[in-house]
Amino acid sequence: MPYLRVLDLLAWGTPVRLTGPASITLGDDRISADSVDLRVGQHTRATLGGQLGVSPLPDPLRVHLDGPLSELIDIGARTAV
Repeated sequence: MPYLRVLDLLAWGTPVRLTGPASITLGDDRISADSVDLRVGQHTRATLGGQLGVSPLPDPLRVHLDGPLSELIDIGARTAV
């Protein structure tokens, strides 16, 4: 199972950092993620798990954002440009 151990980037002026090791698998018809925990900006946390594919899958992708609304609005405004 492929592991992602480090992710530290700047996207549209917003820092995105992986907080710990995660598992990501790329297949012909799906992407699977497990234990993806990201720090986005200063105070926002994004967690991802499940599968995203070209057809319905038994474990659909789940995305959870937790952070102050003001920061989420600021991030959204920068990415909409």
